[in-house]
Amino acid sequence: MPWYGDRGWGSALLLTIVAVPLIAVAAVFLMGAARLASAHRAIDDAADNAARAAAESASVPAAKAAANQAASATVSGRKLVCTPMTVSVDTSDWGREGTVAVTVTCTAQLGSLSPTRLGRSATVTAHSVSVIDTARQPGP
Repeated sequence: MPWYGDRGWGSALLLTIVAVPLIAVAAVFLMGAARLASAHRAIDDAADNAARAAAESASVPAAKAAANQAASATVSGRKLVCTPMTVSVDTSDWGREGTVAVTVTCTAQLGSLSPTRLGRSATVTAHSVSVIDTARQPGP
């Protein structure tokens, strides 16, 4: 046996006692940040798809229905649970060469995005504007 005995084991044990909890906390933090980023991406995509669908519609009521359907389909396709999700469609600039704006707000259940099911939630909002197709003659 070497002259220093087993002094090295104490240092390794101390390093393990300190490092393992810090690594675990960092891993949990990174998982939460990744889930929140995924929710933001899903809601951004939902707002973009909803504005695009609304702009392709022939009338204001059809635009509102298309926006709601597109946003819901995008969110459910991403396996994101929103309770509640609101889709606001601004058609104040509706008409030829006008725009339609959509705001999607979702209280995302972040636990639904990972197998850990931590049960946390966050409110995520995204806004998108799309130009109405000039080849169409949109109605009121």
